Amino acid sequence: MKKISKKMVPICAALLGIQIVLGGCAKNSTDIQTAKVNAGQAAETEVKTTAEETTSGEITTAEETSEAVEAAAKENMGEKEPETEENEETKSKTEKESETEESTEPKSEPEPDTESGSSATVLFAGDICLEEDGFVLDHYDEVGQNLEACMSPYLLSRMHEADIFMLNHEYTISGRGSKLNKYYTFRANPSRMEILKQMGVDIVSLANNHIYDYGYDAFVDTLALLDENGIRHVGGGMDSEQAEKVEYYEINGIKIGFVAASRAEKNIITPQATDTQPGVFWMYDDTRLKEVVREASSQCDFLIAYLHWGTEDSEYFRQYQHNIAEELVECGVSAIIGGHPHVVQGMEFIGDVPILYSLGDFWFNGEDKYSVMVQLTVYKNRACNVEIIPCRQQNYTIQYLETPEEQEKFFRYLTNLSSGVSFG
Repeated sequence: MKKISKKMVPICAALLGIQIVLGGCAKNSTDIQTAKVNAGQAAETEVKTTAEETTSGEITTAEETSEAVEAAAKENMGEKEPETEENEETKSKTEKESETEESTEPKSEPEPDTESGSSATVLFAGDICLEEDGFVLDHYDEVGQNLEACMSPYLLSRMHEADIFMLNHEYTISGRGSKLNKYYTFRANPSRMEILKQMGVDIVSLANNHIYDYGYDAFVDTLALLDENGIRHVGGGMDSEQAEKVEYYEINGIKIGFVAASRAEKNIITPQATDTQPGVFWMYDDTRLKEVVREASSQCDFLIAYLHWGTEDSEYFRQYQHNIAEELVECGVSAIIGGHPHVVQGMEFIGDVPILYSLGDFWFNGEDKYSVMVQLTVYKNRACNVEIIPCRQQNYTIQYLETPEEQEKFFRYLTNLSSGVSFG
């Protein structure tokens, strides 16, 4: 076990409250206590935690079985019985834990390029849904369209402080179109674009199963409105070239790339973007996604894939997700951010690449559930620090979890869902 000083933390992942850093310096903080983090090949490393204060309720940890992972020297958390035809062997958590008792030394990970002082911060949130017929927009209108009455001021400040802020745009925004033949359809009026601007959104993923809910006209309007308001988008477009396009930013001399793709529907309704039709970037067959990632990784310092995948309402990620993540890591992706299940799922590391399988709903409806914001501090040499900001959606708002008690519950919850990563 490595002994970590109070200012240095050499593993990657982090929490606002628990800060885990890839070979970098953790921020100075008060109320420090020790937690343990297992990353990579189950190596234990001590990290510091900070605590802050407020109040909130309690969410219990699910006690469910998980899937087995047959990857050399690694374990992967599975989830409930899959909805697809894939039959995957399952094991209990106890069985998996017994298999990973024997720790090995961690491999050398790239350290952040702190000497040059150059870094960039990229903040991510999960699913946002602005639907005129209920959900969060009703509350937003009831409070006089005061965004601070819908989101913690602290979270809003983080959105504006980050160099880049990205989320999943889980609705169409238009006054036109007819709803598709599906149970849930989401659409907001064009005037609601002001909400994204107030939040400081820089880029959105359109690779999801609701962006085409009102057909061609509404989809075209959504693309146009995002462009008019200076909000970039990935994962959807007027053709495959636009949907598969990687968006690049250069921040402090660091070139960062973004790509998004979707594999979210059992009964596929949302169209695939092709040479001749608009739609989203599919990854039901991930061959093309791997090609895009391989090419883009050679064109930038840090490449992020935002993926719409997994099983709705399941807290456990699937074997196929882990397999795709492994393949994308081999192709050169630097980090993977996930969404679609509407609940927080666990995280793991494949090599030194953080995989956050689902951030959960960010500002979607009135359900009481955990959510996560993730900030990556990236460096030119592909290293990164990862900060997980624990949140909670409730009463049509999204709130930051501040008290030591609520953060402790959250960390315990996240540990139970994660593979090879534990907090506390």
